[in-house]
Amino acid sequence: MQGHELNKEPARLYWKTFFVVLFRNPWAIEQAVSLAAMFIHLRKHARFVEAFTNSKIEHIKNIHEGHYNQLMLAKPEPLPEQALFEKEPLRLTYQPADP
Repeated sequence: MQGHELNKEPARLYWKTFFVVLFRNPWAIEQAVSLAAMFIHLRKHARFVEAFTNSKIEHIKNIHEGHYNQLMLAKPEPLPEQALFEKEPLRLTYQPADP
C-alpha cells in the first residue's frame, strides 16, 4: 500500500462486531457483513477522493491561485454553428408497460 501504513484497527473492529452480532443476533450477520463490505468500498473511494483533491490542490499551487481562478471564470469558446447540428438529436419516446 503506497503511502499508507497498514491499520489493523478496522480488522479488529470488524471481527469484534462479527462475533457480537453472531452471539447476540445471528439473524443479522448478513447485514453486518454487508456493512463491512461497504466500509471497505467507501474507504477505497475516500482514499481516491483524497488523492484526487490533493493533486488538484498541488496543481493550483503550481499555477498560482489567481491564474487558476481566471481559467475557471473564463468564458468557454463558442462551438461553431455546424457542430451543433452534426449529431441527430436524442429522441425520447414513452412506451407504457404491457399490463
